[in-house]
Amino acid sequence: MDQGPLVNEEIEATASSTGLTGVALSRTRDYCGVCSYIRVVIDEDHDVGTVLYGCRRVFLLPPGIHSLSVEDSWCSSPPLVVEVRPGELVELEASIRWRGLLWWLSLLVGFILPGRFFVLRATSGPDVNALHHDLWEGIGVVIGVVLTGCLLLSLLILLAPLIF
Repeated sequence: MDQGPLVNEEIEATASSTGLTGVALSRTRDYCGVCSYIRVVIDEDHDVGTVLYGCRRVFLLPPGIHSLSVEDSWCSSPPLVVEVRPGELVELEASIRWRGLLWWLSLLVGFILPGRFFVLRATSGPDVNALHHDLWEGIGVVIGVVLTGCLLLSLLILLAPLIF
């Protein structure tokens, strides 16, 4: 008798009781994309499903090293490489780079560099200590955007007499 596809809670219960491996991805409530979902891409070419705003979903994977990223209609995240061991459920969260009062900065960077709008973070395991790396990478992106803007503005000022 066919029982149909497993719902998310059944997948998580099955994974914890039988030792299946996979990734649990939570979409943080960060006030961006409230009415949309993100697509989960594994190993750069396998679109495995979606996660709604504020929800959590489990994706079963074979043990090994996998590359994960998330995509929206116009923006995405850089790939995150995770190692999934047999019987392990890796906890990840997907959110915009800056949350709270700096959410507007993420929108600005998202328009200029849409491939860095979202970020995937581990919420358990050895990669949790690397959260400060995302902050410094984000600051580097902002500095790059500001310097590029200054360069373009300088070129416009220098070339304005020639154009007009």
